[in-house]
Amino acid sequence: MSDRLVDVHHHWMPAEHFHGAERWLRPNEEARRTDGVLDIYRDGQRVFPNMREILYRMDDQLAEMDRLGVGTAVLCTANWMEWTTMANCRTVNDGLAEVVRRYPDRFVGLAHVPPVEAGALDELKRCIEELGFRGAAVGAYLVPEQLQLDAPELRPFWRQVDALDVPVVVHPSTLPQEYAMLRDYDLTRSVGRAYNVTVAVMRVLMSGLLEEFPRLRFVMPHLGGTFFALGDRYLSSYFDFGTPEAERERERLQKARERLYFDTAPPHWSPASLRHAVAQLGPEHVLFGSDYPIQESFLERAVRLFEAAEFETSVRQRVGWENAQGLFGLG
Repeated sequence: MSDRLVDVHHHWMPAEHFHGAERWLRPNEEARRTDGVLDIYRDGQRVFPNMREILYRMDDQLAEMDRLGVGTAVLCTANWMEWTTMANCRTVNDGLAEVVRRYPDRFVGLAHVPPVEAGALDELKRCIEELGFRGAAVGAYLVPEQLQLDAPELRPFWRQVDALDVPVVVHPSTLPQEYAMLRDYDLTRSVGRAYNVTVAVMRVLMSGLLEEFPRLRFVMPHLGGTFFALGDRYLSSYFDFGTPEAERERERLQKARERLYFDTAPPHWSPASLRHAVAQLGPEHVLFGSDYPIQESFLERAVRLFEAAEFETSVRQRVGWENAQGLFGLG
């Protein structure tokens, strides 16, 4: 594989789902379409905004990738995974497999299954062993089921992922549990998603999930929400007392954290913030991500931000492509 950027936070959606989204909506949801743009509202709150047909136009996506020097993209359906059920996930996975078959050196597939539905484990195994996907995609919080990632109900799913030895790519959920206080000012997307992801990171770390399943690895989106800004504060909240038990817990969390990775999407950071995040999280744990094409400018903005950070060569290589190549077995 050439030394070109690998985008681990990149989106695709099947054309038939984009144009037939209404079929999969719940009673409190509606789709609104204007000039080819799809929005989904839940209880009057826009939760799937500004989706455009470029989501499934892969030749157009490739043209933009080529223009900007992005070699490979890891594909997930963004928040559409919240509407992915056993009734429709095979069409998602088979459609994604066709994209990967057509462009094997450019796109990487992730298994999309509803983690707690009957049949999900078999479909996950099919995606990895038969379709050749390199990981699984999940939401930071399972909205329909109202489950956090460390919920007991997800243990069979994590056991299967662990057995298959593939990474898990996490995407922010549409709404955190506490969304009532965030309804105004579009805070569900700005503050809410950062909060949503931060909680997911902390629950995965604190729960013992990574000790229970020693091959689990997570790619957390958006630099872990506010996780990178917390620094070691996440370790000190309860463990400042210097007892042997506290030190053992600190060591456990530091060891577990080695199996967490963080992507740089979306390109809203300043270069200084991105440099700080890489310094805090460690360059071996950060992967380039864009959130393209949720906004069609995102890929270019993500590349320009990455360049503006002016990382030294070894850090640029790690974050830009080497970490992703190793994690997803590319090249």
